[in-house]
Amino acid sequence: MKDGASFFVLQTKMRNQVRGKAMALDNIGDAKDDELSLAEVGLLQIDDLLGHMRDIVVRSASDTLTSEQREDIHRELIMLAMAIDKVAAHTKFNEGDADEMSLLGGSFGHTYQVGPNEDDKFHVEFGEFTSEALKVNLAENEDDPESGINVLGKAGAKRSISLIDFAINTVKNQLNELGDIQTRFTSLRNILSTSRAAEESAASRFGNADLAREQVELAKLQLFNQLATAQTARANAAPAQLLGALRRKSPKDSDRRGKTKKNYPQGFGQIRKNQEEEIFRSTPHYSSIPTFQHSTV
Repeated sequence: MKDGASFFVLQTKMRNQVRGKAMALDNIGDAKDDELSLAEVGLLQIDDLLGHMRDIVVRSASDTLTSEQREDIHRELIMLAMAIDKVAAHTKFNEGDADEMSLLGGSFGHTYQVGPNEDDKFHVEFGEFTSEALKVNLAENEDDPESGINVLGKAGAKRSISLIDFAINTVKNQLNELGDIQTRFTSLRNILSTSRAAEESAASRFGNADLAREQVELAKLQLFNQLATAQTARANAAPAQLLGALRRKSPKDSDRRGKTKKNYPQGFGQIRKNQEEEIFRSTPHYSSIPTFQHSTV
């Protein structure tokens, strides 16, 4: 364990950095996966509507259309412009909440805290993507191209193609910028994750809290305790085993194990002795044994 106030201050500072980076990672996730992804979906829908508008305007620039057909195209373009306004108005973050924010209405500007320090900030802004801001709203005056698109006449239809192309380029430029921002957020997330893991490991070493090493030490101590317990048990059992061996060799223990003295009938011993002598005399060796007379002088 590292002692001293300096080690404690250093460890505390490192742990504060680790917690700050964890919060910054949450901020990046909220920005990239929620707000920016929602804005991207809205921009893609507007780009698709503008593409449909361009197809219709190109058709209206032909002399083969009648006035009635041009009026039908004009009404269809009005519906498409209203659809663009609806997408821009409903592309909101926290929709339905008191703090809901329109992402494509021209008022969006957010600063994200993407690091543990005060200066680790990232600012994102989006422009306005309504039909009026993109100049694809329907104009009543064919001679005023600044007021919007008009397909009621051939000349107005041709000028409207350029207006829609400008709107499409505006949306695509915003999508490209949004893609760059998301790429930067991804890089920041990877850097913060790596840095956080390194600082967390360093802070653990300063606090002598290396979990893997402590688990290895605990396993070693448990093994040593088990070995000591086994050795103690064997040492305590040795005297008992020795006493058991001595008891097994004693006559009394033999009698206890079932070697009891047999009870023969009275006179059985003399009869057995006479039989043994009779068998001995009947053998040829008996006659070859000389007999000696013992006389006293």
